[in-house]
Amino acid sequence: MRKHPGWLVAITLLLYLCLLSPAAVVRANPFTPPSYITVSMYELVYPTGELPSNPTLCSTGNTAFGCTAYIGNPSYPYPFTTNPVTVQIEGTAVNNRYLRDVVPQEMGPAAYHPTAIQAQAIAARTFAYYHIRQGSSINNSTQYQAFIPRKYDTLTASQQANIDVAVQN
Repeated sequence: MRKHPGWLVAITLLLYLCLLSPAAVVRANPFTPPSYITVSMYELVYPTGELPSNPTLCSTGNTAFGCTAYIGNPSYPYPFTTNPVTVQIEGTAVNNRYLRDVVPQEMGPAAYHPTAIQAQAIAARTFAYYHIRQGSSINNSTQYQAFIPRKYDTLTASQQANIDVAVQN
């Protein structure tokens, strides 16, 4: 019986695997991206977004930083009736838009190229998916991702357009 060198067997196996059609390769656990994320909401240290040493949960009517981007403005208080909150990751409504409020808080759209903002949106989405998949409890501070309700509303129309494009890609 003739023996074949190990490299020849390896190359033959590699070529065979390359010929397999993509339809023949099936993932054991396909990933379905989640639509919602649950976040515990706290008053945060301004302007850093850090969690204070004695954190206070946000509640209805709260106008502290972390509960709303409009600090001290009673016209734009904390937009939720519960805490923690469950919001759409890709949503567009004021009280239902995680990425649209996270991305501009993490990376000011006025200072960066739209491609960099798209990269931030991808990173923020991936970070959210990771924590959801791990079953993590997250909060709105920079300990995770700075999620400040109404941040998107403080942007100019062109900045909002850049965020919209980044989140949709």
